[in-house]
Amino acid sequence: MLLEIARAAMDEAGEQVRGFLNVPPNVRVISQDVLKRYAQTRGYFEDGKPDNQNRALLSRDLKRLKVEHLIGLTDQHLWLLEE
Repeated sequence: MLLEIARAAMDEAGEQVRGFLNVPPNVRVISQDVLKRYAQTRGYFEDGKPDNQNRALLSRDLKRLKVEHLIGLTDQHLWLLEE
């Protein structure tokens, strides 16, 4: 589910950034804040759960997608590797 949300966010809000050594050149990225907003509006977070549990869920799933080589990830940015 998170990968689909990231794809939608990338399609609508992705942009190229410069000046970040860990982000490949000429790749579209989204900030982690943008991803969080999309996750909230697309029903990724469970209603009624504390914010810290939702943050932990997002962090776990982002790490899993990175380990599976589906996304690139820094503290600030996310990009898709499957393009």
